[in-house]
Amino acid sequence: MTFYLGGTYSIPEGNSRASWYGFDGTPSVVFDGVEESIGGQPSGSMYASYLPTVVTRMGMSSPLIMNAAYVALGNEMTLTVNIQVDEAIANTNNRVSFFVCQEGYHGQSNMVVDMLDDEPFALSAVGQSIIVSREFTLSSSFTEEDMRLIVLVQNIGTKEILQATI
Repeated sequence: MTFYLGGTYSIPEGNSRASWYGFDGTPSVVFDGVEESIGGQPSGSMYASYLPTVVTRMGMSSPLIMNAAYVALGNEMTLTVNIQVDEAIANTNNRVSFFVCQEGYHGQSNMVVDMLDDEPFALSAVGQSIIVSREFTLSSSFTEEDMRLIVLVQNIGTKEILQATI
């Protein structure tokens, strides 16, 4: 996800997340909520720099299985997410967060244009599951075709993202 900090394209929730992570430079990247990289290079891609972190994080199992879908009636959207515990979770200081993104907005991939109300996630035992839903109106400034809905479960104490889905 991309947050634009400061200026026309920023949203208050994005600025709050940046403060929560303690960003002090741009660009700033966080993998799974715990692996941070601040800064870039004058030109070209950071791919080679990020690849080892991405490979390591992708090799780690997640304690959750998530599936999401949405229904659109005009600009009225209903997002529904099924979250199931697949491995026991020791810490229950977790929250479900919802991000509305637009692909290609201001030349960015998955630019966050809105955040929906989050909620506590307290399930911890294998086999437990919950369905969470959010309703929202997609701004007429954006298109459903370019909309991306991202949902994640994140530990508030460690900032680790336990699982995410698009």
